[in-house]
Amino acid sequence: MDGTMGRDKPTKVEGTPRGLGLYRRQGREGFFFIKNWAHLAKEHPGAFERNGQYDEWIRRPDGSLVGSLAEAKAYCQRRTGELLERKHALRRPHTVYSGEDLQAIGHALADLWIRGYQRGQNLQNLNLEHWSLLNREIGNANTTRKRNSKAIAFVKVDGEEVAPGPLVFCTIESVIEEELKIQRLCLDQGYNPDELGLKAIFTVFRQRVNEHIAKAGAAKKDGVVAPPPPSIQKRGTNWDNLLEAKKKDGLAPGTVKGISSAIERLRNWLSKAYRVQLPSGLDPDLAKEYRDFLFSQSGLRRTTASKELRYVQSVFNSAMKQALLDSNPFHNLPRDRSASIRTKMDRARGLEDDGCIDQATAQQICSVMRKNKQGKADPSFDAFFIQAMTGCRIQEVAGLRRCDFIEKVFAEKNYK
Repeated sequence: MDGTMGRDKPTKVEGTPRGLGLYRRQGREGFFFIKNWAHLAKEHPGAFERNGQYDEWIRRPDGSLVGSLAEAKAYCQRRTGELLERKHALRRPHTVYSGEDLQAIGHALADLWIRGYQRGQNLQNLNLEHWSLLNREIGNANTTRKRNSKAIAFVKVDGEEVAPGPLVFCTIESVIEEELKIQRLCLDQGYNPDELGLKAIFTVFRQRVNEHIAKAGAAKKDGVVAPPPPSIQKRGTNWDNLLEAKKKDGLAPGTVKGISSAIERLRNWLSKAYRVQLPSGLDPDLAKEYRDFLFSQSGLRRTTASKELRYVQSVFNSAMKQALLDSNPFHNLPRDRSASIRTKMDRARGLEDDGCIDQATAQQICSVMRKNKQGKADPSFDAFFIQAMTGCRIQEVAGLRRCDFIEKVFAEKNYK
C-alpha cells in the first residue's frame, strides 16, 4: 500500500511556471491538473466544485488523454485563468447590470453550457426529454425545496395525466448542481450579479436552451448524429475587454497609461452617478453628461479633458471595429458651444503671451536709443527701428543687404 501511494504521488513538471498546476504521476500516462483552493471553497460555499480540491486527469473533449506537453500547458493555463477570474469576481461586490447586459450574459452562459452538455455525445442517444425537464426547473429548485422540504425530484407530465411509457424525471439535487455549475460559469466570465440579476439570467438561459433543444429535436428526427452547435450570441462586454481591444491597435506604453486612466475615470463616474457597471449601459445622453463633467467638474485642465475625451472615443471606436459593441455613444455628440468658446478664449494669446511690449514702452525705448546723454544715437538703433516698424526677426534683419533698401523723397527729405 505504501508503494502504491508513493507511485501515485504527483510530481511537478520541470520547466513549468509556479502555480500552473501541471503534474505527472509515476505509473500513469499523460498529465494531471492539481490545485487546492479549499480555503476559498470554505469562504464561498458552492462556488467551487469538489470543495476546491482539483485533481483532474487532463483529457481532450473526446475522452482521449493529452500526451503533448504544450497541449497540457494550454489546458492548465485555461483552467487556472478561469479559477482566478472566479476568485476575483467573488471578491468584488455584487454588480447591478442593465437589462441588455443580463440578456447578453444569459446567452453567453447558455452557449457554454450547451457545448459542455453535448460534448462528445451522439445526438441519437441524447435524452432530449430529460434535458428539457432539467432546463425547465433550473433556477427554481431552491424555491421548490423551501415550499416542500420532502420533494426529491421533478417529473415531466404531459397534460393532467402521467404520459405512458418510462417516467421522465430528474432529482432536485441534480438541478441544484446544474444551477451551481451555471453560476460558476458566470463567475468564470468575470460577472458577479446580485440575486435579482441572477434570476433574470436564468430566465434568458432557459429560453435560449429551449430554442436549442427544439433545433436538436428536429435534427434528431432527420437522423443526424452530431449535435448541432449553439449559435453564438452577443456577449456582455466589460471594460477590460475594451482596453484589450484598443491595445491590439499597437500603442506606446505612455498612451496605454493615458487611455487606462481615462477609462478608469469614466468607469468610476458611471458607477457612482448611475450605478452603470458595463460599457453597453452607456448611451449618448450619459456620454454628453460625462463630457460636461470632464470640462466643468473633474478638476482637469481643458487640454487634458479634451485629450481624455479623445482617448475614450478611440476606445469605443476600436470596440465597434472588433464587434464588441454595436455603437459608439460618443460619436456625433451635439456641440457644446459654451465650452468651445471658453476653449478659444483660453487659446487666445495676448501681447504678454507672445513676449511683446506695448506701444508706450516701445516709444520710450526708441527715444532713449535715438539720443543718449551725450546726444548720440545707439549704434543698434537702426536694427531696432526696422524690427519695431516691420516686425522682422533679428535673423531676418541680419540677412538684409544694401540692395534691399530703396530711397524715397518725402517733403523734400530723403528716406531709406
